[in-house]
Amino acid sequence: MKKLKLEDLAPYLPYGLRINNKGIGSYILTVGSLERVLEITETFKPILRPLSDLTQEELIEELGTHISHLDYVTYERKHYIKHYSHKYWLDDIPYAIYEYLIKNHFDVFVLIEKGLAIDINTIDKEL
Repeated sequence: MKKLKLEDLAPYLPYGLRINNKGIGSYILTVGSLERVLEITETFKPILRPLSDLTQEELIEELGTHISHLDYVTYERKHYIKHYSHKYWLDDIPYAIYEYLIKNHFDVFVLIEKGLAIDINTIDKEL
């Protein structure tokens, strides 16, 4: 079974990542120490938005129409990932879009599919 790694969580940490511990519920992770984050990678799952929730309209509203790769990130995403790889798709995203995806807790590392994160659409949205 795959384990959640610090590299999977690190980009999300400055943006108030919600995590879930089955039976206890969910809360927003605040980083007090590296040891605490490492402990969390073994007992908790981050709560993320699937990339399928992402729309061009959302990106345009937040980043403007001057951002390139809008089709590549939204409509053409599945095609590129299927025919090339997820890493190939992720490596070609402009930094402004990558930062937006991380800041808004989109699952850019395919953690939901791997069973290492929880799809926000499948849980109660209240803390």
